Amino acid sequence: MSEPVIKLLFEMGRFTAADCTKTRNVLVLFALAMPFYAMISLVTRALNVIGNTQATFRAAVQAAVINIVGSILAIACGYGIEGLAVANAISTVWQYGVLRKMLAKSAPAFLTESLRRPCAQVLTGSLLMGLVAYHSYRWIIDLPIATQLNGKLALFLAMLLSAILSATIYAIFLDWLKYPERDMVRTFVNKLIRPTGYQFKV
Repeated sequence: MSEPVIKLLFEMGRFTAADCTKTRNVLVLFALAMPFYAMISLVTRALNVIGNTQATFRAAVQAAVINIVGSILAIACGYGIEGLAVANAISTVWQYGVLRKMLAKSAPAFLTESLRRPCAQVLTGSLLMGLVAYHSYRWIIDLPIATQLNGKLALFLAMLLSAILSATIYAIFLDWLKYPERDMVRTFVNKLIRPTGYQFKV
């Protein structure tokens, strides 16, 4: 799905289809680090709550050094922007590992609950969502009516519909797996659908 996103947002003027392909690869590499960005945010807040701001600073410095060294090596070895993206991803994973280790040492109470099951649920749901998004997008974009529309409009509608469908299936799947935050999500959804008279059990 990375290439359609790049085409929709950036393919115009001097930004050609070849540029879209190159940017697609970079987007995928950056996406690999996204879960760790989210976890870094949570762990950093926990460390700040207990007043261990030096730990977050040290982890950030280490990550910056790894990113700089990795970027220099990537350029020297001729890996281009893909190499820079990999260096960034590696430094992000390293930063999360350092922060988590410091949190376990400073305040182990924050890590009493295992994240393995929720992470496995989210990962499985994400893979399912990705498959649904990709195949539904391909099916919609190949419909005869889509070929009659403007290229950008067809891309936008196909991506919008596939995103809605895949996100809905993702939510239903996690609800079925009894994800830890299910009751909180159901409470929010119940407020939205209250006028219909139907309510989910919380």
